[in-house]
Parts: sequence; C-alpha cells; structure tokens
Amino acid sequence: MGEGSNLAVGLMVHSMAAVDSCPALPDRDHDHRAETMNSVKRFKGLVWPQERGLYPLAGFAVRWVALIYVLAVLVWLFMRMVSGEALGPVRFATSFHFWIGIGLLVIAGLLLKFVRRWAVAGVLLLGLLLLAPYMRQFSPFGVVPDVPVALTVMSYNTYARNDDPAAIARVIAAAKPDIALLQEVADPDAVLAALVPQFGEEKLHVLREPSMLLMIVSRYEMSPLPSLGSTQSAIVHVPQGGVRVWNLHAPKTFGGPQKQYEFVRELVAALGKEVSGDIEPATLPRAVLAAGDFNATEQSASYRYLNRYFGNAFARAGWGLGATFPAEGRRMSFLPSMIRIDHIFYKGPLVPLTAQVVADSGGSDHYPVTAQFGWRN
Repeated sequence: MGEGSNLAVGLMVHSMAAVDSCPALPDRDHDHRAETMNSVKRFKGLVWPQERGLYPLAGFAVRWVALIYVLAVLVWLFMRMVSGEALGPVRFATSFHFWIGIGLLVIAGLLLKFVRRWAVAGVLLLGLLLLAPYMRQFSPFGVVPDVPVALTVMSYNTYARNDDPAAIARVIAAAKPDIALLQEVADPDAVLAALVPQFGEEKLHVLREPSMLLMIVSRYEMSPLPSLGSTQSAIVHVPQGGVRVWNLHAPKTFGGPQKQYEFVRELVAALGKEVSGDIEPATLPRAVLAAGDFNATEQSASYRYLNRYFGNAFARAGWGLGATFPAEGRRMSFLPSMIRIDHIFYKGPLVPLTAQVVADSGGSDHYPVTAQFGWRN
C-alpha cells in the first residue's frame, strides 16, 4: 500500500477517535420517553392494562370505581359541611350515612390486592369515621338498668293505602303495647273493629284525630290535649303517674327542610308552654313521649335538634341499625329496609330497657318500633 493510502487511513482513525472523545449530545426524545414512562408508573393503576387476562382488568375496574366512590363521598361531606341540608342530593345522601360508611369498608377490602396499603388505610379510616356514631348500637356490652318494666310503647305508621285492617290489628296485638301511637290510619273504625277482639275482655281507650289520620290506643285512660300542628297530644294515666304523649307525623323534606325544622322547634317549645286553659305547665306530667313517623334519620338536623331535649329509645336500648323503611307495603318492597325514620323519644322518669323493630309490617310501608320503659321517681 502506498504512502497516500497510509495517510488516508491515519486521518480516518484520528477522526473516529475525535468523535469518540467529544461529549454526547442530549437525546430529547429519550428524555421525553423516560418522563412519560415515569408518569405511567405513577398512575399505572388508572390506565387501561396492556396485559390480557381477568386479573389486570379487575384491578383496573376496582381502582376506578374506588376513586369515583371516594371522591363522591368527599364531595358530599364537603357540601354537607358548607350547605348543611339545603341541597336535596346532600339530604338524600345523609339519609344513607350508615350505608355509605359500609360501602367504604367494602371498597377498602377490594383495594387490598390492587393498591398500596396506605391508600387502603385512608379509605378504611374514612369509613370507620362515618360508622362511629353507630358503634353503640352494635356494641354487645350494653347494661340494662335494674328497674322493672312499667310501660310498653309502640309507634306504627299503618300506611294510608293499607286495605288490610286485620293485619294491622294482628301486628298491634302481637306487640302487646300499653300505648300504641298510630299514624296514617285511613279507616280507624275498621282497625278498631279488628283490634278489640284481639284484646278479649280488656277495655281499650282510644283517641282519634281523623283529619290528621292519627290515633292513640291505650290500656289506660287518657285525657286529650290540644293538637300541635300535625301532632296529636294527650295525657295517659298509667299506674306510676301521668305520661304526656305526642303522636306525630312530621313533614317530609322533598321541598326543603324548613317545614320539618319548624315542626320540631314547635314540639320542643311546647314542653314548657301552657297547652290549655285548664292545665298549667307546673301540673303537666314530667314523663314525656314523642313518637311517630319523623321522616328523619338519626343523622338529620331535625333529629339531632330533638335529641338535645329528648332521649331516643332505640339509640339507648336497641341493637343494630333498626331500619323501619321501606317495608313490603311499598312498590320498592324488593329493597331491604335501609333507614330508620320511625322513632320513640322520651323524657323524664322513663328509662328505656329494650327497643326493637317489629319484623311484621302488616301490609304497611313502615315496620313498627316498640320500646319497654322502666320508671324512676
């Protein structure tokens, strides 16, 4: 090979060495791809899985369902804190407060295999916070006060469209109440005709408010008091003393909560007011019962307001959720009973010993609730 060829080869080798010794230029496409991959890794649970198979698809679906559910719960809690019960969707969701908490526990269980444990712990904690107000009702460690049973009380919305008075009478007689507070009694004569034979020779005392579809049936004599709005009022003369009774059907909140707020405020205000020209507040019985269809769950503002002045028999002496609505009388009877809107409130020397929801609705769209009370002087 000639001298010229050797020179050319030497120049080529020198050029290649120079290229190798130069610093590498930045690869912008490579950096962009790396950044994209990092983003995908951070949110890999929310992108459509490339792998085939049931497990990747299940993980994708569970992550998205959990995200939407938790965000919806957080929005509901925020709107409830900001607006109270002014918004219909917020009021509706509040009625299912317990079930929303149960849903969070289910979501936490499903997420165990698909996300990190800190995320599962956050969902679980939120669910437990929502369920905390119900812990007492599910506790097996309640102590029953050591006083004898003095009074059995029943609250029962019989449903105005219920055309089976015999079934209504059967439910009432089976509970053996001393005082039965009935709402939506469309045909009181038919109900009484079916009820009287169930009690045999025992005399029943009855007070009616036909215009409000309310009726009180008692084993003891009663003195009627003036009605308060859509509330029937009386004094029941039990052996231990008088009991002032309110039988009520509170307004619904479909058009807003204002009417229901006014209703419970009037009820509480009547505790200390003169109710007739013949009875002074000082002579009214200290024992008070306010029972009926309140159209309000234990998380509603109207319930919490009443609970400041009255105790709730089921919350004190019942077990479980105690749901009373809906029952088979509704067209939605395929749904299980999910919320408790029927309550027995008490005040004074009455002491709740037991409380339960009757499993037989007698064709009504509500299940009755009963409570046994002791008496402390």
